[in-house]
Amino acid sequence: MAGISSTLVKTLREKTGAGVIACKNALVETQGDFEAAVDRLRAVEASKASAKADRVAAEGFVSLVVDENRGAIVELNTQTDFAARTPAFREAASALARLALEARGDRDALLAARAPDGDGRVSDMLLRLSARTGEHVDLRRAACVSVGAGAIASYIHGAIAPGLGRNLAAGAASTVDIHLVSPGAYIQQDNAGLGSLHGDRIHQVDMRVSKLVRFGGAKARANLDIYNALNSSAVLTENATYTDWLRPTEILIARFFKFSVQFDF
Repeated sequence: MAGISSTLVKTLREKTGAGVIACKNALVETQGDFEAAVDRLRAVEASKASAKADRVAAEGFVSLVVDENRGAIVELNTQTDFAARTPAFREAASALARLALEARGDRDALLAARAPDGDGRVSDMLLRLSARTGEHVDLRRAACVSVGAGAIASYIHGAIAPGLGRNLAAGAASTVDIHLVSPGAYIQQDNAGLGSLHGDRIHQVDMRVSKLVRFGGAKARANLDIYNALNSSAVLTENATYTDWLRPTEILIARFFKFSVQFDF
């Protein structure tokens, strides 16, 4: 460890997000060459990220940003709620929404864009975030909308910070409903009658798995019901007043399970 200062280790750690011991070892192996140590740690990060790629990342945040007639939204996932609530993860989610505007919602273009901290690309930033949290981090999807005339309004149900809300996969206790609304969101159908309006169709899938078991002259039927199996967050009703126009007031209940048993004698 001779010749390796704590300041150099700290600088390397801040740049790569790697642990103290890993930074020390990298500097020793490269004989104090900072850039070579960065490259070595990045290679290790990429290797570890590949090993975590099969892990389920269902926690995280959705982040959106609106700039007059444009709006963008991204979903950034990780494995646990603990990691998702770290400041670094939340800052990354917020920053990606702003970059998604420039990438026009294209996920591949967003991953190839320059990282918000100026160090490499967004894909490199996600590798550093994965190394810092020790979990699989996934930019699941991104989208962008724009209008030629008018404005775009956004709303997050249960927002935890401006433009930041819980991931839809988090369940009923933290359901997020997000709308990017343009003036053409509601259209008139020619075959629906003059003046008729309609919004997006509601997609709800309910499922039942049932098993009948006989015991002599008696029988029992076990049922497992899954309501809203796709965890749709469709808006059922909206506010029609001027100040809160199109603000959702009721959304489809989140996915839930019901188990029941019926006995016949």
